[in-house]
Amino acid sequence: MVTKIAESISGVLYSEYGCENYIENIEQGLNEPCFFIQSLKPSIKKYPGKRYFKQNPFCIQYFPKSNTKAEMYAVGENLLMLLETVPYETGSIRGTNMSYEIVDNILNFFVNYNFFVRKPDEEIPRMETMKLR
Repeated sequence: MVTKIAESISGVLYSEYGCENYIENIEQGLNEPCFFIQSLKPSIKKYPGKRYFKQNPFCIQYFPKSNTKAEMYAVGENLLMLLETVPYETGSIRGTNMSYEIVDNILNFFVNYNFFVRKPDEEIPRMETMKLR
């Protein structure tokens, strides 16, 4: 699920900015401007019944071509609206707790994509025949 969300974020960013997006680790050869998408600490909470609440926090780092704060602030403000919802499977999921900060000339954008999932019912073998006397 985390990979699908990251790929969905990458698709939204590519359609808006047209630059490279990295989901895997970058060894070397970073082409700026670009985004680096990483999942921070996914978790799950049990709710009554067969429901679970999946929490998926992400950090999206933007490496700008020029090291101007104005460019990073503009991208940060745009990401607040752009990543409000992202497509996921048959619908979309909403981003929450969005914020950003600039550290060492890199924009760090934080967003959570949380949703409920339902555990599938276990298949119970049924009795095939019954003889009655």
